[in-house]
Order: sequence, then C-alpha cells, then structure tokens
Amino acid sequence: MAWMAIEDLVELPLTPDVYENFSKIATLLDRERPHRTTAIEKRLLAVNNLVKKNDRVFYASENPCALSRQQMFLLKELACLRGIPTFRVCLHTDDQSDIHEMVMVHTAPTSVGPLKQRKTSLSYHVFEGSLTIKRHDEVGCVLSEQVIGEGKPSQSPAVSVRLNATEFRSVHSTSPYCIFLEVASGPFQDSDTVWLDLQS
Repeated sequence: MAWMAIEDLVELPLTPDVYENFSKIATLLDRERPHRTTAIEKRLLAVNNLVKKNDRVFYASENPCALSRQQMFLLKELACLRGIPTFRVCLHTDDQSDIHEMVMVHTAPTSVGPLKQRKTSLSYHVFEGSLTIKRHDEVGCVLSEQVIGEGKPSQSPAVSVRLNATEFRSVHSTSPYCIFLEVASGPFQDSDTVWLDLQS
C-alpha cells in the first residue's frame, strides 16, 4: 500500500473497474481541487508521447505511437472530467501525413455530419461501443445505414466498414460512450471537408 497523487494512477496497471470509471473516482477523491485535471492530462500526454493542439485534438509527437486499452479509457475519462463530448487522438504526427489514423472518442451519444471529404479512402473501426453510419444523398435523404461495434445480443454486427469518402455520411454514436478508429487518406486541410446544410 502507498500514498500517491491521483495522476500517479495513470502509469500503474489498473483493473477495468478503475480505468473505465476514472473520472468518477477522480471527482470523488479530489472534489475540493477540480483543476487537478491539468496534472492528470500532463501525465497522460507524457506517457503516450502526445502533444496537445487544443482540448479536442491531440497528436503523436513521434512514431511508433502505441495506445493501450487502459490509456484510451483514461483519455476518455479525462474528457469526461472536463465535460468534453468528443475528441480525437491523431496517431500521425502532422496534417501532411499520407495516412491519417485518428482514435475518435465520444463521451456521450453524439451525431456528426452529414459531411463528405475530398479523400481517396475512409474507414471506421470500433474498439468500444456502437456506431450507426448513414449514407446521404446530396439533399440529405438517407440512402443506407450500417451499424458497427456492439449490437444486441441476438446480433453480430460488423466492427469495421470502409466508405466512399466523397459521399455524404453522418456518424452517430448510440452507446453511452464510443471509442473508434477513423482512417483516411491524407494530407488534411479544412477546405477538403464539405458539410451538408440541412436547413436550406
């Protein structure tokens, strides 16, 4: 047994009951010091060789870059502590990379899109939770739906799907949280993304 700061837990091997509920434990143990999340984040970034672009985007500082299940959950729990609904960890080191691999995390059921991109490839791979991916036509009508990840006990849904990046799609996490990998061809620039305006 030993005394330690809450951020020291980041580097210890933990049981799933601990790392899957880290935000609740941290809140319970540190109620009088809510800004302790900065120390937790600093340790997580150091352990995983990550650099912070903003509260919702992190990049690998070097390759190889490896994330364990525990570290993915601890990053998710950090977002929960801060009330951040979505964020991503880019396993590539910069926007000019030919392949972009992004661990996407939704801390609550969330919908993104419809959008499309000027890309040659795009795929999704679910680690935890469930996603519904919808294909849309140019006016927003749903063409098809694909559920990937965890389904009902009677189902055996796919865990990966490859899409045509130049078609409109929307991504809906339908579980309490969802951790998935998005892989797309690079490089990246904001102008490559086209959002469908459903208000017009």
